[in-house]
Amino acid sequence: MPISRNDTPLTAAQATAIQAGIESIKSAFATQQVGLTPDERTSLSNLGDTRYPFGQRTITTHAVNNPLLVPPFKPLGRAADSLTLYNQFNTYLPQLVQLVELMSEAQQMPGHNVYEFTRAVYDLAKQGSAAGVPGADTIVQDIGELFAGQGNFNTPPPTPAP
Repeated sequence: MPISRNDTPLTAAQATAIQAGIESIKSAFATQQVGLTPDERTSLSNLGDTRYPFGQRTITTHAVNNPLLVPPFKPLGRAADSLTLYNQFNTYLPQLVQLVELMSEAQQMPGHNVYEFTRAVYDLAKQGSAAGVPGADTIVQDIGELFAGQGNFNTPPPTPAP
């Protein structure tokens, strides 16, 4: 796909529609938010693609056909609800991940443009500073930190020992 050079800002209507969509999703999802701690995020089991078929068969077939093997402290109905919710999220997550990827890519191009513009101004400010242009030193000092350590450092190869 060709790179779009369109860096026209969003219209007010577009920005409002995007924000309203985000707020709508957050509101619809509010009762399912659990607020895991960082430790819980890494310690809780994940179902994932590999384990999903086993969990699905256990809930929809094995537990239904063998109710004596269902622990009384882990009711089948609750497990079935968890599977349904998992499946619902599985419907939306790929779409949201794709949307985040599209938005990240859309942001990357104007970010690149801003960086390249900043680099061009900095390069000219360095030349201006060397030529004594008033104000150029201030620009070099202000944004020079961004470019510190970058550039072409043509270090000669080490001299071989005799």
